[in-house]
Amino acid sequence: MRTLSFTVVFVAASAFAGQGKLQVLTEEYNGREIAVKKGESFVVSLKSNPTTGYQLHMISRGDEPWKLIKQQYQSEANSGRKTGVGGVERFEFKATRPGTARLTFVDVRSFDMKGTLATATPWQVSIVVK
Repeated sequence: MRTLSFTVVFVAASAFAGQGKLQVLTEEYNGREIAVKKGESFVVSLKSNPTTGYQLHMISRGDEPWKLIKQQYQSEANSGRKTGVGGVERFEFKATRPGTARLTFVDVRSFDMKGTLATATPWQVSIVVK
């Protein structure tokens, strides 16, 4: 069974969203419930390596009380210019209305979505927008 790997990243809002400190959700938040206020932004920061054919995909119902604002991939430092170096994928969301929904990401191969989705271990948090 393939599992997701994540990294802890502390992001100053000025570096990512241009506002006060953002709540950054990483591996440690898997399975937790997180509260945010309407109008606030939050970031999911997960380790990723698309050179392996695997990509992070967000599972969405379409009626979540937030919207995706920005998605950004940053490769790890690679002074040796090696191929296949991973990095961090950041997803910035903005809470748009009160409500609760589960935010889920899975690491799957887009060309074999059905096969890799069946064995993927999801990363999930429950987001409560107040």
